[in-house]
Amino acid sequence: MIWVLPVLAAVGVGAWIYNSVTEEEQQAQRDWHKKSKSVEKTVSKRRKEIERHIRQVQSSYNFHYLVEMHYSSVQIANAAYKLLDDARISLRSISTMLNNVKQQKLSLERDLAFAKGQKNRASIIRIIEELKQINAYRRALFEEKDKQKAEKDNLYQEVKRLNQQTGELKQHIRLRCGNKGQTWFLNLEQRKKQRSA
Repeated sequence: MIWVLPVLAAVGVGAWIYNSVTEEEQQAQRDWHKKSKSVEKTVSKRRKEIERHIRQVQSSYNFHYLVEMHYSSVQIANAAYKLLDDARISLRSISTMLNNVKQQKLSLERDLAFAKGQKNRASIIRIIEELKQINAYRRALFEEKDKQKAEKDNLYQEVKRLNQQTGELKQHIRLRCGNKGQTWFLNLEQRKKQRSA
């Protein structure tokens, strides 16, 4: 979306459309573009680490290391869910901009019909140029929306896999780390019940 901004500056209508979204939506777009790749890589890396440790067949697991891995995985997933919220807000803002572009296009088409009826050649040429810019901007918005939705969906799938593996890790700690693991597991479940109550 950020790459579209120079185009917006060139097109006064585009600037108006971009400014029609809320500051929260603009901030969500900036956050999504700034953090999405980094968080996705972190989620993927953590997922692979959990997978590697779960698959290891060792009779003795390092309790503290596994608990720290579980904790950091939960923190990574929480950060990823915040970023997914930003992506949803950003996608909503793109939809708002698309709707505004559509309204502007319809208005220009009405103006064009009127100018044709008046046989005002200068207005016809000007409106056709504006329509070309609007259509180019609209295509760019649709492309950005599709790209961002695919990235969001991919991150969501990665986070789901991370959560599944974090759950498996939790069970491994409970089952393979003796009394410490069982106590940790019971305390964790108790805290979860208290938070949800």
